[in-house]
Amino acid sequence: MNMAKYYYCARCLSISLDKEIVKIAVTKKQRIFTYYISQEKSMNRVIVTGSKDFDDYDFLKRKLDLLLKDKSDIVIVSDEEKIGTMGEKWAVSNDADIVSFPIHWDEYGRDAAKIRNDLMYNFANYSLIFWNGMKNDQAGFAVGAAKKYGIDYKIIRY
Repeated sequence: MNMAKYYYCARCLSISLDKEIVKIAVTKKQRIFTYYISQEKSMNRVIVTGSKDFDDYDFLKRKLDLLLKDKSDIVIVSDEEKIGTMGEKWAVSNDADIVSFPIHWDEYGRDAAKIRNDLMYNFANYSLIFWNGMKNDQAGFAVGAAKKYGIDYKIIRY
């Protein structure tokens, strides 16, 4: 049985994107690693995000099980917010790797969210967005970001 690997993107300001690999400097247990991920389409780097009030792990699990059942080489891209940590929980139970992109407010101030989002959306190639249907919500931002960065996305209403 494979074990999920957890990579924490701490103080990471850039991701090297070239034709064959994505290279990201991450920390794991206070040691620096370089994480290489194939750029092949078979690698599924999935952001799990959505409305801030979403808290139904069983619903998320059912949707991820259904939507990702035929996919291999899954990496869950986490924003370390509530819904992102539920995505991490799913990843651990399904032996998928996790790359976490926290926001470093203290270090980068008002630009912290933009820096984190640029990194996260440049790294991912798919986004699953759980949306409550309300305007001016985090999910609306996620749709706009997916369009801006040219990644595929699916909106899941709850």
